[in-house]
Amino acid sequence: MAVQVVNFPFEGENWVVGDTLSKSVVTIVEAGLDLTAVGTSIVLQIYNRNSLILDFAIGTGITVTSPTVFEIDVLPSNQNNFGVGCFEGDLVIKDANGVVYTYYRVIYNLQKRYTKNP
Repeated sequence: MAVQVVNFPFEGENWVVGDTLSKSVVTIVEAGLDLTAVGTSIVLQIYNRNSLILDFAIGTGITVTSPTVFEIDVLPSNQNNFGVGCFEGDLVIKDANGVVYTYYRVIYNLQKRYTKNP
């Protein structure tokens, strides 16, 4: 399976430092994969070079809502303060049988905020 490159959050390409990022709803269609099965894990990590800056998992920023759908929770503005840049990571799912899938390579673009004290 080829890994698709997507922007994070999934609704847009570029975000501004200090913005609140909306909840993202993600649907995964993979034969036999049940996101609600015991032992399934979903992890989204984004890095600034080798330093982890965002780390989401089931129970800590990711909520599974059905066998094929999960949500990435809101990222408050005070947690979106990494500076201007393009950050990279991936979204990985491990199913209940221990099979690991890298579903997305993630690009997180943050642009400068020009307005002071919004």
